Amino acid sequence: MPGHYGGGQHSSSFSGGNSGRDTGSDYGQFDRAVSQAQNNPAPSSGGDGVNWSPSDDIDSTYTTTSFDVTPEESSAGKFMDNITSAYEKVEVPIKAFNVITSSDPVTGIKENIGIYVVNLCANDIAVSGNHPNFFQSVILLPKNSDTNLLKSIVDDINYATSKLGIEITGGHTEVTNIVDQPIVIGTAFSAVDKFVSNKNICEGDMIIMTKTAGIEGTLIIENMLSVSTNTSKSYKKKLMSNLSIIKEATEAFNTGYVNGMHDPTEGGILGGIYEMSEASNIGFKLYLNKIPVSIKTKNICKKYDIDPLKLISSGSLLIAVNPLGVKIICDKLNKFGISTKCVGEFSGKKKIIVNENNDFEELNYEPIDELWKISSNEIWL
Repeated sequence: MPGHYGGGQHSSSFSGGNSGRDTGSDYGQFDRAVSQAQNNPAPSSGGDGVNWSPSDDIDSTYTTTSFDVTPEESSAGKFMDNITSAYEKVEVPIKAFNVITSSDPVTGIKENIGIYVVNLCANDIAVSGNHPNFFQSVILLPKNSDTNLLKSIVDDINYATSKLGIEITGGHTEVTNIVDQPIVIGTAFSAVDKFVSNKNICEGDMIIMTKTAGIEGTLIIENMLSVSTNTSKSYKKKLMSNLSIIKEATEAFNTGYVNGMHDPTEGGILGGIYEMSEASNIGFKLYLNKIPVSIKTKNICKKYDIDPLKLISSGSLLIAVNPLGVKIICDKLNKFGISTKCVGEFSGKKKIIVNENNDFEELNYEPIDELWKISSNEIWL
């Protein structure tokens, strides 16, 4: 896949790379990764980065990261070797501010697995308030996998990273008898000078939620129950627009009113807020009747008797906001076509859920994702 290469000479400087993504054996990735690291400003909450070069003063500190790649000797591995074999290692110099990194596996999806893994990892970086810069993946394929399967995963990863402005810098692909379905593990990372953590959430912060609950879970169930395969460009575009939170996370962070953010994956909206509460050691009051749920999600959840508020919800963003910034952030995100709703607040020590009848219930456990309740006879997981 683009960036997942091996078999060449070790090198730390490159020339002649084409700026396009699909141009020859290295797709231009290595040259552009190095160029981005050396010439682009580091992201910051105010948008002011720091340009730098190796000739900066001696007080500056740099790190060098090496990416090792070794294609497997299999039909899929040979495919990789044929389309790549540019370099064995890529060394990207990064000025040492802070490195934000996150890894996620995708194990239960057949179609568009590459799009899912890129977005999941990228979203985990975005909740720091920063744009993800780089991505790597480990692709594990079952025996007898053909090159079409690998190519579809490669194409999806390349598509997603290209749309999000992320560089592929390395990775690994192999065929193994350990797995009986494709598994893709992704890692996204970024060098930043400012970031936000849920440990910074304050007493009295309001909880803003973007989009709707159960976005990713709805897409997964739809995809797995679909008679046809959803590999069209229009479907991939729909996935990207639904799953990515980079825009709202970075725009919200740049206002200066954000004290914490979370991408609610497993456990859904309730699980995400629970985790934010645990990280900050502050309780919350959450109003169920304020949490937006799409009609499509409601119908699917009713059919399978699952709670949409506990359904995996990548694509939505939970934001802990200084009360003074609620209107500013909501107005700003609304201008980009991103829906927002204030659904509660962080306060006290108890985790309180207020239902539609205005009755109070304390949440004393971390919610388990409802997707796992669906029988394997009904949906492939």
